[in-house]
Amino acid sequence: MPICKGISLPLNPEEVIKRFKGGRGERAKALAFEVLEESRALIDPGVAWEEYPVMGLKDGEAFLEGGWTLRLLVQPPSRGKVERVVALAGTIGDKIEQWVSRLFKGGEALKATIADLVGSLYVEVLMDRACECMSRYALGYGLRSSHLFSPGMPGMPLEEQPKLVEMAKGARVGIHTTEKGMMVPEKSFCGVIILGEDVPSWDRHVFCKRCALRDSCPFRSEIIHGL
Repeated sequence: MPICKGISLPLNPEEVIKRFKGGRGERAKALAFEVLEESRALIDPGVAWEEYPVMGLKDGEAFLEGGWTLRLLVQPPSRGKVERVVALAGTIGDKIEQWVSRLFKGGEALKATIADLVGSLYVEVLMDRACECMSRYALGYGLRSSHLFSPGMPGMPLEEQPKLVEMAKGARVGIHTTEKGMMVPEKSFCGVIILGEDVPSWDRHVFCKRCALRDSCPFRSEIIHGL
């Protein structure tokens, strides 16, 4: 299945300042512009994904073609038919986190903090791009796509993370997991999207409203408050 590379990740300084919780003074604003300008050459966005037909669903487990069993502790869509599961793994590469480390070691804590935030925002945009891509892909088969279920979020145990990276063949875009199940590079994501007839379509408002972090997440608060 496809490996998506060269994905555009638009991000502007105003968005960075809005999400930055360390103050919005002139110094922080100037650094936001500086960090964004420098960061663009450091990201290498990529998403790997694989599609698996669903053979059956029972007791919070999805039985997939190829012998995979995935714990998906969510209520299946009340209407329509779950046909396929797409495993995804995406990253912006490791250059941002290396840069952040150098900045901290060099005593540039404020710039390092903003750079780390920018890296997280790039991953957020990459996730949205992946969901949009899957929505278009599903429509091509007359299906609909759910939101992204990521390990650690409601309905997707964190322990599934290494399995999902393997299912998505994340190594194709440079992602692997440690013995403790953490993803490397750090600025990465993985998850599954359900495809089927009339399953509830992906919508970031619904995605955020259902998230356990909806009241405290610094990245999604402005969406939640608008619901």
